[in-house]
Amino acid sequence: MVTPRAAVVPLREEPREGAEQLTQLLYGEPCALLETQERWVRVRSEWDGQEGWADRKMMSQEDECPRVPAKLSMGSVVNGERVLTGAERLTEPLAFSRANLERVYELLKDTPYLWGGKSEWGMDCSGMTQVVYSLFGIQLLRNASEQVTQGVPIASLSEAHAGDLVFFDHTDQDPKRTNISHVGILLSPDEVWHCSGWVHRDRIDAQGIRTEEGRYTHHLAAIRRIR
Repeated sequence: MVTPRAAVVPLREEPREGAEQLTQLLYGEPCALLETQERWVRVRSEWDGQEGWADRKMMSQEDECPRVPAKLSMGSVVNGERVLTGAERLTEPLAFSRANLERVYELLKDTPYLWGGKSEWGMDCSGMTQVVYSLFGIQLLRNASEQVTQGVPIASLSEAHAGDLVFFDHTDQDPKRTNISHVGILLSPDEVWHCSGWVHRDRIDAQGIRTEEGRYTHHLAAIRRIR
């Protein structure tokens, strides 16, 4: 077993610096060691099953790093009225509430989009939902196409609650398309929090995500409740 020695470690598709970043490993994330090369190690995250190559010098044997709870924090997170720093970890999950969702949103808003990212320095849509849900003691799979298989389906926005996950494809022309490629978190039946370009809020209706100009950017494909 190995674990990242740095705050954020890229997990790449191939054992080379220029290879695609599939996701990121966060400090304390336990990983099975699958293969070792001179500079690279292939690992599998014990949290979400993602496999890839990490720079060997950025990984340590598990007993060389302090153990941290599996429910990690990232950056700064409000725990009740106290703000956690990046060096701390949650010992107890946050209560799943609209108020706590809003507090976490305020700390993550404007975070830039980064393919494969899941830290306050950059994240993608499903990296954001995975990290946010971990703060509430809920473990999500890594990608939107995997997360849509979790939890229970919700039939419509009128039946949805704050914190439900909403899944999209990138079209407003073919409602039958099922290639899930985007995910966000509902804050209300008409407002979604997601990372597209950056972490921000948008309006949502039965058709999908709608800009202030009335243009639809993502077609609503599914709603899931995972808690």
